[in-house]
Amino acid sequence: MREETGLVCIAPAPAAAGVSAPLAEGVHRRQPPLLLQTNISNRFPILPEWRHRYASGVTENLEHLLYLELPETCEVTLNAAEHVAYRWVNLEEAIRKVTSWTNREALERLRSTAGDRR
Repeated sequence: MREETGLVCIAPAPAAAGVSAPLAEGVHRRQPPLLLQTNISNRFPILPEWRHRYASGVTENLEHLLYLELPETCEVTLNAAEHVAYRWVNLEEAIRKVTSWTNREALERLRSTAGDRR
């Protein structure tokens, strides 16, 4: 999360490590938000036009779905090597604008479960 956005959060502890407490990332003045593990992953082929961004011979990508609920809108610091801009939008607009099918599916899943958390 910090690499992509500059946002600091508490990552879920890896299940294989046998640790039940979350692992803190970075230094904080107040308790940072918890990154929520979904145990959902997507494996898909990398389109030929994007393979130059990956190591030689890499043809698939494995994505893990995580959610981070922030208490308020905050400043984001992008990784300039990977992103050029960002903006905060509501969930419905995000679903309409996102181009990745895995990101759209993640947002639609969030929309369907948002009522359960309120």
